[in-house]
Amino acid sequence: MLEELGIKVEDPTQHMQVEVRQRCFHLFWIPFFSLGKMYALRKDGKLYNLTPELEAILRKHTVYKTPWYTYIGFIIVFLGFILYNANDRYEAYKSRKSLDELQTTKREILTNPITGDEYTMVTNKIPNTFYARVANVKSDSVLLKIIQLEKRNWDDLRAERISFNDEDLKFAPQWVTTAEILNATPIESYRCKDSLQLYLPELGGITLFEIGKMRRNGKVIGR
Repeated sequence: MLEELGIKVEDPTQHMQVEVRQRCFHLFWIPFFSLGKMYALRKDGKLYNLTPELEAILRKHTVYKTPWYTYIGFIIVFLGFILYNANDRYEAYKSRKSLDELQTTKREILTNPITGDEYTMVTNKIPNTFYARVANVKSDSVLLKIIQLEKRNWDDLRAERISFNDEDLKFAPQWVTTAEILNATPIESYRCKDSLQLYLPELGGITLFEIGKMRRNGKVIGR
C-alpha cells in the first residue's frame, strides 16, 4: 500500500497499491527466463505506470527474488535433454548387451558343435549361398552335408526346417575343423579371420567367405 511506503494519499477512500510484476520471455505461454521486474500502480482495478522517480525509490528500498517458475521452460528443456540422453545411453547399453550375448552364443555353437546344427554359407560360387548340416562330430572336426540353395533363401529357413535325403546331396560330405569354421565366421568384427576352402569336385572347389545365420534346435542365430 502507498501508506506503507510513506506516500501520502490525497483521497484515503481510493484503494491504491503498488504491485511488483515479473516480466519474462515465454514461448507458447511457457516462461523461459526473466526480463526483469516492473512496478505498477493498481487503482480501481486498473494498472498505471509509475513515475521514474518513484520507481527508482521502490527499487532501492525493496528486494524481490525472481520466482523459480520464471525458468520453467528452460527447466523443461533441460530435463527433456537429460531424459533423452539417458534413454539413448540405455538403448545403446541394451544393444551392446544383446550383441555380446549373440557373439557369445555364436562362439559357443561353433566351438562346441553338435549333430543337427545348421549353417548358411556365403561363397564365391553363383548362386553363392550354400546350406550345410552337421552330420557327425569327431574331436575337433565336423562332417558337413552340403546343398546349394537356389530358389530358397534364409527367410524360407526361418519359416520351415529344410529337410533333404541323401539323394538330394549333390556334393560329397566334407570334414572340416571347428577352428576353420570359427575363423570363417565374423563374430566380434565384420570381417572373418580367414576364408575356408571346401573341396567339392563337382564345382572344382569353393571358397567360404563367411557363415551367416546358423540354427540349433530350431532356433536361428546370427544376422
